[in-house]
Amino acid sequence: RDLFAPTSAKVANGEIKPKKVGPEITDAVLLPETRPRSVGKSRWRGVVLSIDSFGNVITNFRKTTTEVQAGHFVLQAGMGRVRAMHATFGDAPEGELFVYWGSSGYLEVGMKQARAASALRIKTGAPVTLQVMERRRRV
Repeated sequence: RDLFAPTSAKVANGEIKPKKVGPEITDAVLLPETRPRSVGKSRWRGVVLSIDSFGNVITNFRKTTTEVQAGHFVLQAGMGRVRAMHATFGDAPEGELFVYWGSSGYLEVGMKQARAASALRIKTGAPVTLQVMERRRRV
């Protein structure tokens, strides 16, 4: 963001020529599909998009397409199942794996004062499965 946006603006404004930015890419590699797939009623299969420098696991489940609410889901990732959801790390008990909505709008797995990726033994590109349970209405 800090490099590409200003550089793109300078190229668009004619301040610098594209060749000054770098060589033309002629052999771009297309990544496989990164959207989650439905694999049953209220069940999706996704992937780990990345792991940040703190060991938080960023999945490809977006807030706009997935209705995840505390107590109504199970996320299978690596060697664990995550059932807890917290809005912030401060809300989570130390050492508990939990999910939260990251600043980019993706469902992420974190662990207060620890590395979630290490606890789950998971890496970028690994599969993850999300099961969302229906909320029962009180009558």
